[in-house]
Amino acid sequence: EYVEYWTFRIGDIFRIGRDQGSAKFIESYQNWIRDSIARDKPYDQLAREPIPALGGGGAPRHYYAGGNVLRPEEIMAEQARVFLGRRLECAQCHDHPYESWSQNQFWGLAAFFGRVTQIGQIGAITDSVIFDDPEGHGELGQGARVIQPRTKTEVQPTFLDGKQLQAEDMPHPRVKLAEWLTTQPAFAEAAVNRVWG
Repeated sequence: EYVEYWTFRIGDIFRIGRDQGSAKFIESYQNWIRDSIARDKPYDQLAREPIPALGGGGAPRHYYAGGNVLRPEEIMAEQARVFLGRRLECAQCHDHPYESWSQNQFWGLAAFFGRVTQIGQIGAITDSVIFDDPEGHGELGQGARVIQPRTKTEVQPTFLDGKQLQAEDMPHPRVKLAEWLTTQPAFAEAAVNRVWG
């Protein structure tokens, strides 16, 4: 009963079933959460694992919407909502009107997801695999870099404090993002609000 309850709660927090494609994919992600709860993984570890996830089933299903991988800016906005409890998408087009986030900060975070790529049948209900492609995925796997729309320049993965991802971490940028994200005060606040709210 405990495992089933927390599988449901964490699945809701991680937004399982919200346009993630077929029931098979949703079940795969839900089974990964159920197994994680049964193994008594702490919440920060549960959050760290899907952010850099690679492969086909379970945690990598975190990136799907309607069977496709979202664009980097859509992924980033969703991660900020889920794990930081913040809506950063206002800063996608302009500096945030009520917070201190700038458009450059938004696109710097979005760049962490520029390499997220899906291989397999895009939009289909067959298995596909998530991996980080140095060429980026762009629109439906056509290859692209993350471009800041105002300056029309390529954006490098950059944390909110302005520190860019180190060159040695570039092959798997989402690993460092997951580590950074789960150490932020907003992560703890969001977890408390979602569990006890």
